[in-house]
Amino acid sequence: MRFGMFPKIFVLLIILTAMTAGQGVGSAEVTLSKCWGFSVADGQRLSARDAHIFVGGSGAKIETLSLDGNKLWTTELGGEIVSNMLAGDGGLLLVTSIIDADSKKLVGGTLRFLSKETGITAWTAKLPEADSFTLGLAGESVVAVTSRGAILAFDGKSGAAKWRRELAEGFVGEPRFNGANVYAASTANQVFTVALATGEIISVKKLKFAPTAIGEITGEVITGDERGNVTSLGKSEKVNWNFKSGGRISTILEVGDNLLAASNDNFVYLFTARNGGVEWKKRLENRASQIAVIDGRFALVSGYEEHGAMLIDINSGKIAGQLNLADNEFAVARPVSSNGKIFILTNNAVHAYSAADCVAEARTK
Repeated sequence: MRFGMFPKIFVLLIILTAMTAGQGVGSAEVTLSKCWGFSVADGQRLSARDAHIFVGGSGAKIETLSLDGNKLWTTELGGEIVSNMLAGDGGLLLVTSIIDADSKKLVGGTLRFLSKETGITAWTAKLPEADSFTLGLAGESVVAVTSRGAILAFDGKSGAAKWRRELAEGFVGEPRFNGANVYAASTANQVFTVALATGEIISVKKLKFAPTAIGEITGEVITGDERGNVTSLGKSEKVNWNFKSGGRISTILEVGDNLLAASNDNFVYLFTARNGGVEWKKRLENRASQIAVIDGRFALVSGYEEHGAMLIDINSGKIAGQLNLADNEFAVARPVSSNGKIFILTNNAVHAYSAADCVAEARTK
């Protein structure tokens, strides 16, 4: 089922694609249009690549949409999705687990590669037991980080195993991939740097407190912890800088040479990665639940139980606009962008927004 056309939302917004780098902090008033909405039951995960939008839901159901909101294909894999959905050039990568008939718990893990054109599974690979997985790409390899402390690499074309490392009793937070290495924080208060090509352990750094989020810029590891610290670690054990917030750090995202961080004291911060200087901070009404960086120019932030999202200009920290959802809707996954559109998955639907006029794209089914 498709939703009808929503009213346009007028926002102050730096045009996402028309402005070139280095033009300063100026902003222009434009129209951000709600292009379409597509009803999704039990939506849980969202990904987009080129002209495909992938929505994952209960029962490992994948619905794939075109840029104008038309359904391309649907597949039901069974069990549940227990990883991020990673869209690559050829298709979609994800991990599913089956439900044990006796214990009613999720068991096992299967890495799957689905054709982006048809949804047909091209190959599968077995993974070790874990509650959750995070996938990343490294050249022609797929790397899976498990919540139980293992990291595995597979050939992206065939699914053949390449290497495996058992490093910790468990990993916490979302690991970071930078093309050469993966950075993962353990339940034993350590951060591992592992080479994606070989699985070689590059470094192991000990942390003072339990990590909750991790980032990386130019080889320097940035950690957030349960005590509210954001800490930059150099190539040795030396601390480059530390910032103490008022709550647990829930998210760290890289934005160029800066870091975007959210804490459970309802603040979002932008740090200069070089020295930890606070460029700006923004207080929210509620704790941030979903944060995304849009085109490196904006932070799209949604709070718990909030029926919308705030668009923040990363350069200035000022509110550039507000995306409003229905009174019974709230974001359930990190928003994504592709081909000049922003996609938001809520508890009821996936919605598409655009800075261009998309009236002609909106139809009703």
